[in-house]
Amino acid sequence: MVKNNHKTEGLSKMIRFYGTILWRNIHRGKLPYKAHLVLTWKCQSRCVMCDIWKRKSGDEFTLDEWRLFFQRNPFLRWITFTGGEPFLRNDLSQIVEAAARHCSGLYLINTPTNSLSPDKVLQTVENILHLGIPEYVLSISLDGPPEVHDRIRGIPGAWDKAMEVLKGAKTIQKSFPSGFNVVLEYTLLSESYGRFNEMVDAVRQHVPEI
Repeated sequence: MVKNNHKTEGLSKMIRFYGTILWRNIHRGKLPYKAHLVLTWKCQSRCVMCDIWKRKSGDEFTLDEWRLFFQRNPFLRWITFTGGEPFLRNDLSQIVEAAARHCSGLYLINTPTNSLSPDKVLQTVENILHLGIPEYVLSISLDGPPEVHDRIRGIPGAWDKAMEVLKGAKTIQKSFPSGFNVVLEYTLLSESYGRFNEMVDAVRQHVPEI
């Protein structure tokens, strides 16, 4: 009965979610249904197209402040938690839990990652999935074949860690066959232009079904 209730609730949230998107293509609406929330400016990458890592990280919302934010904004249905590198927050799963508790119509959560802390990313992903959010998307940043990705990210071995997270996430996905999607985010730069298919071929050496 509990399982069926979860399915019914998830279906109801899905209908409201897509209904909201369709409606907002016609009418502006008074309140946002989507939020793009920066949890931290901290980042281990040294990307050529981004200087967030040069910023001093400070004055971030505490967990209690995020809880208060969601209490005051319970109408959100789609939240992107980003940074910096959001998985550098030790309380990321608790922040997501607060969003799920206070935003009754919340349907979709997504988090990008640079994958430079594989164990932490994968453990946090599992913690988030146990919260029972209808749809959770993990976006793995990948900007070209191995040598191109490492050069763009400014971190030797960044590609290998991204593959570690991708393979680990695909393994986790077997335990959560619905409601969990793993995608690759590709930034098109002069260094990576024309190398997309080469990147996909390189990924398939590690994860053939991608």
